[in-house]
Amino acid sequence: MEDAVRAEQGFWSDGGGGESYDFYGVYEGHGGARVAEVCRERLHRVLVEEIEIENCSTGGVGGAAGGGGGWERAMKRCFAKVDEEVVSGGWCWKENGAVNTVGSTTVVAVVGGDVVAVATTPEL
Repeated sequence: MEDAVRAEQGFWSDGGGGESYDFYGVYEGHGGARVAEVCRERLHRVLVEEIEIENCSTGGVGGAAGGGGGWERAMKRCFAKVDEEVVSGGWCWKENGAVNTVGSTTVVAVVGGDVVAVATTPEL
């Protein structure tokens, strides 16, 4: 059972009257819902940042015709950045001197135009 979900219609647009993309995320917390809630609030925002970086560095995330490699790179960087935020942001707490294991299994999808980009991570 999921601990948090997010659906954001039109979370990103490629600009200039281009395609609009929707975001869907399902987050299952481990050791409680705290990390799942962080993912619900942050993942789609960080993904927009990473899509913009991909667009600046390579000229676009790429649709189905382009192989979609930009989507993969943007999502991998997004997951890594949110993972770092969770670790460094105090979401892993210490008890008796040991860090408790918390995290979230994550499944996200971006849908728009000719793109359906799906990514998952075993645990953030």
